[in-house]
Amino acid sequence: MDDKQSPPNEEREQKNINIENDKQVSALFECIFKAIPEATVYTDTNRRIVMTNPALTRIFGYSEEEIAGKHTEILYASKESYEEQGQ
Repeated sequence: MDDKQSPPNEEREQKNINIENDKQVSALFECIFKAIPEATVYTDTNRRIVMTNPALTRIFGYSEEEIAGKHTEILYASKESYEEQGQ
């Protein structure tokens, strides 16, 4: 085995550590995101809703399941406002 290469067990262990760290970071992000007191939306690059927080449900009345995958346009008073914010 080349000295520069890790043994397969070490590589596997490091991959497992990385996966566990990713899970912890994701859980922390979700806890913080859900605790924000203002209506907050997480979107993809096409402005489709990926995640919302409870404040958005309280203010707009949409559940996260109901609004996920939709364009953020539904949260604006007018199409013009939506387009202006997207520039």
